[in-house]
Amino acid sequence: MSEPGSRPRALWRGAAVAGFLILAGSLIGLRFALVHGDSVLTKPLTLEGGIRVERVEGPRSARLVVARIPRGKKLRLRAALLSEKRELVRLAPAAKAMGALVAINGDYHFLKGPCLAGTYSTLVDGGRIDVLGSPFSYAAAFWQDDAGQPRIGKLDLSCSAKLPSGKTANLFVNMPQGDLIWIDRCPKGTWKLPGYIGLPAKGSLATGRLEIGGPAKSRLRGPSLLARIGSPPEQEARGLTKGQVVELTVTLPKGGVQLAIGTGPRLLEGGQIHADARLDSPGWVGRYGRTAVAMNGEELFLVTTVRKAQDALTMVDFAQALKDLGCQEALNLDGGPSTTLWADQATQNLPRGRRADAVASGLFVLPPGEGVSLR
Repeated sequence: MSEPGSRPRALWRGAAVAGFLILAGSLIGLRFALVHGDSVLTKPLTLEGGIRVERVEGPRSARLVVARIPRGKKLRLRAALLSEKRELVRLAPAAKAMGALVAINGDYHFLKGPCLAGTYSTLVDGGRIDVLGSPFSYAAAFWQDDAGQPRIGKLDLSCSAKLPSGKTANLFVNMPQGDLIWIDRCPKGTWKLPGYIGLPAKGSLATGRLEIGGPAKSRLRGPSLLARIGSPPEQEARGLTKGQVVELTVTLPKGGVQLAIGTGPRLLEGGQIHADARLDSPGWVGRYGRTAVAMNGEELFLVTTVRKAQDALTMVDFAQALKDLGCQEALNLDGGPSTTLWADQATQNLPRGRRADAVASGLFVLPPGEGVSLR
């Protein structure tokens, strides 16, 4: 039998313990938010070089975080894979390590999982080609030529191989994975990927030669030449034998390519919504988090939606929001859980306490320094 007053004391002790746990949880959450710097931007930021980062309320309930980067201020850009280990990592540590002022997520560049044998976008970092080409008709890129001039649209950058038979095959290239992708016909639609066979190979774009290392297989890890299953190139690929050499040729656009990144579709062209933004596809008409790089004659824009469910947009609504910002040209980057804008040592488009998702690549704005600057 309990003593008189023991139950009230027990209740008080329980309440005290509960209060302590709530306070501790709040402090841990606060520390987590401070450490990771995740918040939805509440007031405009002014950064080095005249960069302005602000929250914008757009049409059709569009809530955006926008970084405006002045052109011609000697700021530099970099597009980069975030991990040499073919892993997805968070944008913030990479941005901090580079000394970036602003950064946004790029795209996936790996031949595994849902991205098997699909280089969704070209990636050029400081003139070095890491990923080249996409099999999808809507593919486009944001790129900067060797003089620093930024552009958005189709990128005339290609790789081809001269086969022992004398024929030439066009290739898509994913150098971090070590694969050259050989496709004769692009798949129809926005998400369908063709099947492939692969040949082990040694070589790179730098050497301009690819030496076949063994017979064709259905799946490979590491360097390989991949051909679409059931197509004429497959027969050519299966005819290649160990030790044969395939000669590679890379064609660059006039003016060269210093930087390139981008998934597609193109959202704006000449201030008007591009037809590719209106495609009838789940990834287009569904409401998702969105990321874009855009520009006009005076500014470069890095734009994301706020990462809250009610702030997701269709592709065409996102394009309209960019048009209303005054953008003339715009390109969609990877969206959904990848959507990330980092600035002033924090991820600015997330609710406080929520960590950004891991991504494969990013577009970074760097202070003036050595290298090609943004014109």
